[in-house]
Amino acid sequence: MKYRYVWVAAIGCLLAPVPVYSASGQVVLACSRQGVLSPPGLDKPTSDALLVFDFDRRLMFHDGAAEGSPISSIKKFFITWKSEDGTREGYLNRLTLQAEEMQRSASASVKTTFACEMHAQLTFKDLRP
Repeated sequence: MKYRYVWVAAIGCLLAPVPVYSASGQVVLACSRQGVLSPPGLDKPTSDALLVFDFDRRLMFHDGAAEGSPISSIKKFFITWKSEDGTREGYLNRLTLQAEEMQRSASASVKTTFACEMHAQLTFKDLRP
């Protein structure tokens, strides 16, 4: 039972509105789609997504993307990311665990909103900056 509190405290350290550099490792979020805004006739994205934030490499991995997107900023309440080619960008609200992602192509843009749940795999390194 006391190990449960350790995990809760560790997850809280990663998601609390403080700078993330104090911890390292990965946060894994299982997300379900809440809404999609896209042009009529465009295929809808899948209903579920897995978002993995790798703070050591400053990358966000989306299970539907071929490669990771760089984390562009880590702020008090939001983590944002944007792909190198600019076709995928989004943010995670660190307090509500709601994510929003925009996918752009030459013909259309699709905006998807997700509600996420926490699944964590943590690795703590030396906490000194």
